[in-house]
Amino acid sequence: MVGLTGCEESVGYVVQKGPAIEANTKKIDFGAVDVGTQAFMELDLSNIGESLLQISEVFVQPAGTVFGYMGETDFNLQLNRSRVLQLYFWPVEVQAYSATLEIYSDAENFPIYTIELVGEGQEWSLCGSCDNPPENECLPGGYLLVYEQNGTCDDTAECRYAANVVPCAETCLDGVCVGDGGILWPEEPDAGTAPPSTATDAGTEAPLPPVIDAGNSAPCPSGDTDNDGICDDVDNCVNDPNTNQADGDTDGIGDVCDACPALPNGEGTDADDDGIDDSCGGDHCYEGMSDWSPATYPVASGALTRADPAGNDQWVVEDSRTGRTWLSCLYNTADGTGCEDIDPYDDWDPSTENDYLDWNSQWIRCDELEWAGHSDWTVPSIDELQTLNDFAPDNFPVDSTMFPNLVNPEGTNALVWSRSPYPGSSTQFFSYSFASGYVGYHNQTADIGVLCVRKTNPSSRCFDLETSNIADENIILDHTAGLMWQEGIWAMSNNSWGLNHTYGGIYPSPVTSPCNASYGGHNDWRLPTVSELGGLVIYGTENPAWPDVFGSAGYGQTFWSATRKADSVSSYWVVDFTDGDVKTLANDANAKVKCVRDNVD
Repeated sequence: MVGLTGCEESVGYVVQKGPAIEANTKKIDFGAVDVGTQAFMELDLSNIGESLLQISEVFVQPAGTVFGYMGETDFNLQLNRSRVLQLYFWPVEVQAYSATLEIYSDAENFPIYTIELVGEGQEWSLCGSCDNPPENECLPGGYLLVYEQNGTCDDTAECRYAANVVPCAETCLDGVCVGDGGILWPEEPDAGTAPPSTATDAGTEAPLPPVIDAGNSAPCPSGDTDNDGICDDVDNCVNDPNTNQADGDTDGIGDVCDACPALPNGEGTDADDDGIDDSCGGDHCYEGMSDWSPATYPVASGALTRADPAGNDQWVVEDSRTGRTWLSCLYNTADGTGCEDIDPYDDWDPSTENDYLDWNSQWIRCDELEWAGHSDWTVPSIDELQTLNDFAPDNFPVDSTMFPNLVNPEGTNALVWSRSPYPGSSTQFFSYSFASGYVGYHNQTADIGVLCVRKTNPSSRCFDLETSNIADENIILDHTAGLMWQEGIWAMSNNSWGLNHTYGGIYPSPVTSPCNASYGGHNDWRLPTVSELGGLVIYGTENPAWPDVFGSAGYGQTFWSATRKADSVSSYWVVDFTDGDVKTLANDANAKVKCVRDNVD
């Protein structure tokens, strides 16, 4: 120090003996987002102190802005633990927005921790940037369909991408040419010209397929009616584009045009002679949807059974409603009866709690798990996970006698992975919180838990659309759920509910609910439960994430359910069909209404 002699300069460090808070950023910029659409971003919050961090409140200031936080507002973070907070931005006008996320805690460094939130509303774009082409696809005969990165928006508001058909030297697998030589063409030929020819085994020269433009005519002698790059003579769906030629039931009819993709044609009966097996239950079928009836709340006694079939403390839970068999313990924690002896295939220490891992690692854990005499475990879908929560206010969130460490195990928020991919992404997957009941999503590198389930055969669900003789009052039959849905959507205009209006409205009271109105000749309509409404989601699709037989959801895709949030008299569960998000809203928020009725044969 200047002016002192005989003393060395010293530097002091502050050590946080108590809890301390830190986030991965002090500013979250959502960028430009279409007006009326919802964008999500994540914030990683950590306890960098030396004792338990208690978060007492999380909220956006000023209240009522277009920014929001989805999750618990009070929770704890153990030493050296982190938690992902999910935030959203929902612009309503073309302008710049800003707000502040405030986090109140007992942290010694920042008792009030603030994060700046910014974003900009932009004019609605039906197509968006058209920079997310389909994945490369393997075609019959060892060819690879390669899409260009940037596409164009056509007059039907669909992004169209030019594509090249290229031959593989050996074979094509999962969208990649494999084996020695890879792709035969060393350079991409000019669009519209034929590539170099290659010798056939007969010693003659045969031209290879030329570059094609997806959406225009294909170079096929037999033609390509649906312009998907597959010639009609080998296309398993001539009139419906399906470059991957997926055929789940291997009956020679592609899934996109197979009225019953879960059952080979001709193996069932067709009493009404409509070309669709009766077992499909409807004329519009969707593979991958849940094939069980929506759960009722509270969950009936005996629906879930916890057992140790091998008698060696390897506990499972059988669900008679869905036919699923669950590991009764979170794989990544050791708390709870029968949860101490999971033998891992990695360096996990069973005595260490909360060993959260990324999606790929948790997938391997379930896939390689041998438990209760079974080795066919996997990561569950979001549909499967949601069946375990009991949304009855007095029972929420789950039966702890069945799953002893699933809800609020020490220091966790019971957040688990699903195998359901987030739409339009190859690196994000949906997640589920048993503590809150919320559906969210994370990048696959995030470290969270997993609850393994036994594998089952692919399921499908079918619907019938019945045309009403009353204008705009068509009806959709859901045979799996035993429900009848209104095709029309109720929305608000000038403080009045009406069919196919533009904007959502506040939670409908029992007196003024639009479901009280007569529709399609019936007068016993009601609001659906969160299980019934959520059962319509096809995870991995978007805008809207429901069967196309239900049509467009229009501007704003969040819908009210009749299920009230536990410990609340003013908040209700909603489903956002933008991507399938399930959350709660206060009853003065805005959402639309899709009415339903019981007793469908």
